[in-house]
Amino acid sequence: MSIRGRRDVSIDFLRFVALTCIVIAHINPSPLIFQLRNFDVPLMVFLSGVSFRISGGNNDGYWHYALKRFKRLILPVWVFLAVYYSIVWIKDGEMLPLTTMVSYYTLITPWFVWIIRVFFVIALIAPLVSGTLINFNKWAFLFWSAALLVVFEVFCMSGYSQFRFSEYVLMNIPYLIVFALGVKIKEFKAKEVVGISAICLSVFFGLLINCKCGGRYYQLNYLSIRQESTICHIPYSVL
Repeated sequence: MSIRGRRDVSIDFLRFVALTCIVIAHINPSPLIFQLRNFDVPLMVFLSGVSFRISGGNNDGYWHYALKRFKRLILPVWVFLAVYYSIVWIKDGEMLPLTTMVSYYTLITPWFVWIIRVFFVIALIAPLVSGTLINFNKWAFLFWSAALLVVFEVFCMSGYSQFRFSEYVLMNIPYLIVFALGVKIKEFKAKEVVGISAICLSVFFGLLINCKCGGRYYQLNYLSIRQESTICHIPYSVL
């Protein structure tokens, strides 16, 4: 990330931490390590929001910006998948099923490329809401973000959340909130950030204690942000 010709080393370091944790997640770590590194993808999305705000967002027109995001995010994945399929074909003597390949190329899959879909969706939405988001009162933003997470959690626990492609539609919502927090974070003073972190810590451990004690009113489903308790995961990630 460049700021007036200089790279922001702190952002680069945090990206390194997030990417390292993503790698660790895919080498079969212990259950404890796997849960501890669960902030990795939200951190990447958060940093995207920070970078978007610092860079000034979209200065080239929406469609030109969207095309650049497509070339940067989608095309490299397609190239990777073409190479991957070729290796599978050479190794196994047969191609993967057509439906599987189509799901990978369209990114409508829980496979590893799902995060690219999330980044692309965020990239398409960000320029449309950035002006309103930047001008939005920071405390009102926190309130409505928290309220939306609660409503989102209740909705996902209801039967209404089970519709075709629901997993791929709904999972973008908490990530959009994390991205928005990255856009707004520079507006908060250091003491305010500490206070927000303390609240997130209290929410996270409160939910864990409730779950550990066999809480009557709420049971965590803490697997991944695709099928998990976002009301638990997001506060942990914000820490």
